[in-house]
Amino acid sequence: DAFADLDKSKLSSPHSFASLIFVRTFFLTPNQLLKDAETNLPALSHISAMVNTLPDRLQRSCFNVFHYHLKKIIEEHLCDSDEPYGWITCALLGIRNLGIGYFGRSENHKQQFSGCWPDIFKWLKVMLNVRHHLEDGLSFWSIAAEASKICLSVHQDVLHDDEVVEFAVRCWIGHPGEDKEDFYTEYPSCRV
Repeated sequence: DAFADLDKSKLSSPHSFASLIFVRTFFLTPNQLLKDAETNLPALSHISAMVNTLPDRLQRSCFNVFHYHLKKIIEEHLCDSDEPYGWITCALLGIRNLGIGYFGRSENHKQQFSGCWPDIFKWLKVMLNVRHHLEDGLSFWSIAAEASKICLSVHQDVLHDDEVVEFAVRCWIGHPGEDKEDFYTEYPSCRV
């Protein structure tokens, strides 16, 4: 590793160290990134962003990493992680970036999504309650909308679940704006 001998104490600021981590992940091979993505947030972010450019074999491996993070128990992850929503958002963005093109490609990919859906849904429900604290909230709407599109395409039976319908209605209602009046989101989560 070309960066192993670098004296990190000589970096001038925390931002320099963060930049170094990003640069390091940029020069890793996809297989090295996949290995790092379980414990390194910049690596997870990188594979999440580039997943749709990879061959199918690596996309399957990326999906497994994304699902690994989504399987985490909510209470433990929120308590144990410094950036719990960063990890989950990256994993959900990775699944969003795989999209219908990936999950509709084969029966195995459909089964992957179906098997992961309970974990996707549990985190979407958590993030619905904190979305206004997450950047500008648009990531949440983008993720929720794409998850519903994938469901409509490959896992329609889940849309008959009362809990999913309730979630879709809550997303449609939106949240109070700065003027404290309710408004409706332009990103409906599920079309039920």
